[in-house]
Amino acid sequence: MHDPRDKKRVLELAREIDLLVSLDPGASNMGVLERARAKVNEFISHDNLEAVEEVLYAMTLLHAGLDAGEYVAKYGLR
Repeated sequence: MHDPRDKKRVLELAREIDLLVSLDPGASNMGVLERARAKVNEFISHDNLEAVEEVLYAMTLLHAGLDAGEYVAKYGLR
């Protein structure tokens, strides 16, 4: 079981990153972003906060045009 503060923090982070990539996808591929959003929602519903954080990290890397290949492969985002 996670500390409720941890879950609240991760949910706030998810909202902020979703807003960031929604308003400005940056260098991201929209298809990859959509799959990443779906994964975030899936992992939140299963209370898998560690996976949520990793997918959110991948989203920020992709937004910045940086390599997120490890996470893209791990979570099947392509």
